Amino acid sequence: MKVSPLLSIVAALPAVLADKNIFIFGDSYSDTGFNVNYTLPNINNAFGNPNIHGTFGSNGINWLKYLATSYNSSIYYVYDFARGGATVDNAIVTLHDYIPSFVEQVESMFLPYMTGTGQVASWSAQDTIVGVWFGINDILNSYLVYSEAQLEVVYNQEIAKSYWSAIETIYKAGARDFFFMLVPPINLRPNLRTSTRPTVKSAVQEFNSMVTAGAAEFSAGHSDATTTVIDINSLFVDLISNYQSYGFDNVTGYCEAYIYGVPFGNTYYSTCPAAISSYFWLNSVHVTTEVHRYVAQAVALLLEQEFGLEASNVNASLDFIKQNVVADVTVSSTLEIDFTTLAATEPTAVTSKLSKPFGKVWVVQE
Repeated sequence: MKVSPLLSIVAALPAVLADKNIFIFGDSYSDTGFNVNYTLPNINNAFGNPNIHGTFGSNGINWLKYLATSYNSSIYYVYDFARGGATVDNAIVTLHDYIPSFVEQVESMFLPYMTGTGQVASWSAQDTIVGVWFGINDILNSYLVYSEAQLEVVYNQEIAKSYWSAIETIYKAGARDFFFMLVPPINLRPNLRTSTRPTVKSAVQEFNSMVTAGAAEFSAGHSDATTTVIDINSLFVDLISNYQSYGFDNVTGYCEAYIYGVPFGNTYYSTCPAAISSYFWLNSVHVTTEVHRYVAQAVALLLEQEFGLEASNVNASLDFIKQNVVADVTVSSTLEIDFTTLAATEPTAVTSKLSKPFGKVWVVQE
């Protein structure tokens, strides 16, 4: 089965709706710091809490934040249960057992607060999309422990059972629209030994095979569900292979001063050769906010094609968009989140961040 960056398995399509709830399960690539006990998503802040900015895996603005603020013409209410460092099931592979895995995100966060007597928000099958992105931590914490033959069993049998059991639980709770994001090519990440790269690449392929095959099986067994896979792996390979056309100067390394995040998307510390925006990798595992911007455009277009949520500001000149663009996509100049320009300086120990909803203003006081 071939899976494109923007289009794959599709069952029945729902009616076009103006508003959508989006439930997200994942790791640091998707973590926005949302806490279901605090302010819930609303018309002034699609994420409820915290505000648009935060010191998370993408140095503040990740694909989910771009998706809900820059690349759509719809109202998204985002319930983000993702947690940095999460795996599918801590009983199988874990980074830290105190980090909620996919299984725990469903059991301890989704079910108690989004279903039953403790439900805090209204949602239905008709107005809700579920997005799932796991695998990076599962692979990085297992590829050295098991042989390649064992990894095939771990991913396609053990982890698969937990992954699709969690999806079944969400389905039984009422969700019918799902998209699944594949593991990016972390075999290309910096600081990985050359001799190890083939093993990691094989592990990525095995995990992604589990997701695509499982999605097809889930779709076949649930005729009332819309099930789509987004091939983030191919998207990243395209960005890396053609990095200069996408505005990157460095796709093989990172600068030490940036690894824990920066105050602006265009931050330039003079101890680094270039601004953060010219780098693909933020550190040895995470990518910069510019990469997340491209991911958001890809996801926005898929949500239009498969779920009827109109995309906007998607740059149709991008190669991966041109290969999949459809006639009714709304295209205009790419919307930029308005960062205050920061001149070349040295990182300071204390940085205070102030912002308005959706990140239109970000003032730094030192």
